[in-house]
Amino acid sequence: MFKIEKLSFISEKKERYDYIFNSGLNFFVSGNNTGKTEFYKLLDFMFGHEMLIAEIDCYKNCVSEIWLEFIHNGSKFTLIRTTDINKNYIFNTEDKQDVTDILSKDEYRSRLNQIFTPNEKVLKELRDFAEEDIGFRHFTMFNFLDEKSQGKTQDFLSKCSSLEYSLRLNTILNFIFNKNLAEIKSKEEEKKNLQKQLDDMESKRSRTSFILDKINNNLKIIAPNSYYTGKNIEEIKEIISNIKAMNMEISASKNKNLADLEVMYNSLSEQIKRYKNEIADMAGIKKYDANRIKLLNLLKKLVENKSELTYLVNPIELLLQDMKEGISFGNYIVKDETVKKLEKQLEGIKIELKQNDSRFEMYSLSDKEKAVAVIEEYLNTNVDFVDEEEISRIRKEISELKKQIRSLQNSDDISAINDFSQYITDMYLSLKEISNFVKQDSEQNGFQIKYLKKGNALQPVRIEKEENKEVERNYYPGSMARHIVIQLCGYAAFLNKLIKANKYPIIPILVIDHISKAFDQENCKAIGKVIDSLLADVGNENLQIFIFDSENSENLGIDRQYSKSLVTDNKTGFCPFFQPNKD
Repeated sequence: MFKIEKLSFISEKKERYDYIFNSGLNFFVSGNNTGKTEFYKLLDFMFGHEMLIAEIDCYKNCVSEIWLEFIHNGSKFTLIRTTDINKNYIFNTEDKQDVTDILSKDEYRSRLNQIFTPNEKVLKELRDFAEEDIGFRHFTMFNFLDEKSQGKTQDFLSKCSSLEYSLRLNTILNFIFNKNLAEIKSKEEEKKNLQKQLDDMESKRSRTSFILDKINNNLKIIAPNSYYTGKNIEEIKEIISNIKAMNMEISASKNKNLADLEVMYNSLSEQIKRYKNEIADMAGIKKYDANRIKLLNLLKKLVENKSELTYLVNPIELLLQDMKEGISFGNYIVKDETVKKLEKQLEGIKIELKQNDSRFEMYSLSDKEKAVAVIEEYLNTNVDFVDEEEISRIRKEISELKKQIRSLQNSDDISAINDFSQYITDMYLSLKEISNFVKQDSEQNGFQIKYLKKGNALQPVRIEKEENKEVERNYYPGSMARHIVIQLCGYAAFLNKLIKANKYPIIPILVIDHISKAFDQENCKAIGKVIDSLLADVGNENLQIFIFDSENSENLGIDRQYSKSLVTDNKTGFCPFFQPNKD
């Protein structure tokens, strides 16, 4: 059950004015410049929208707080928002013990998210699916239909003109219309476990690299020609032991001089570069020749059944045979192995160059003593080497899982989309007795409104005869009123689906601003009929609708008992404490 019971304004003089609401439909009527659109925006503000009401004329210097009281799933809540966007309150109406807790705008939204999330498990699934936090605020795109976007049938949700919502629309639609959630969850879990393995292995590798660097940086100080690999611990211990005993024999360096090493390094680098370029060229030739073979095979198929072109078949077969015999990639394999060997040699020269960096540095006795202490400390630390091929394998597996997950996320439940389209079509066609344009559309052969998830579009179609075949063609009804009714049916379909599922973080309201503008008297009642049908499907106790309009409720097919005026003897419009400037 859901019902907003009351909206209260508190003035700066502590005066109070209450709006009391009905279950189901609430219709507010008044002329221009009386606050219909501000009322529309305020309902969004009370549910977490970032609006600076202190800067809006009708609230400035006259309103200090706004209270909203509602019932949801058997609990009563009160929301309080003030002119300070980071001074808000939420409390259980029957227990005001935490009324003093001041909430920032983010804390306020977080608390509302808890209230409107019927199933924490589904919210977690949605977060995992989207790989980001998506909550009730993003689902308000299904709650608000403003005047400016009315008549849109492509990307038809009003709020999706804002980047905050449009960026997340496709993810939310994928989640709503996806039948692979269990498989996605399983693959996400598999990916998570692999990522943990990878993180552990990379952490070990970083730790090992750190230890090796610490030891080798200090070895440069005491024994420039030595290098710790992690596997020659006894050799390094012997060096340390000799140094401690001051018994290290100074022998002529067996290493090549620095100039020789640099020449070798540059030469190997050039060879590796040349070989890699040749390998890349060969790969390109391989691809090019494979495409030529495909084309020749295709040409052979085209000409082999045509007697007048038989003279071409034998040359093509010979050419194909020559190409197959002539393409050899043994050289490519040899070069690939050569590159690996050269790279290994290059790594060895890099180590020698590093060792030579410190040969000509002068170090004090104190520096050497510190170096010995550091080396001994880190030599006692276990070194865990990781399998680089295993790391590479896990990375590839994670990458492949990501591709599979993305594919599953974008895989639509066609049956669910067809049912969604049928709901919209049935609701629209139910208006044919009260709307002449719906009656006209219903007479079109095979008329249907198709929901297209890509682009979030509502596309009318009809069946046309073409060369003795029946073909489905897009149908483009012209009037704005038609488009608005189709759009309203789309909103109704989403609310019906989301509310009945009872698992999405959605506020069960629909707020519409000034919808009658494009309608003539003959078609106006179609609006009321769509609203009635939606409330009948969902239930007055489960959905609350607010309409702000300048047209009388009877003309829209709405019962007068739901209608209230924003202008009374006591106030000039929506905000009871606002006094417009007479000028």
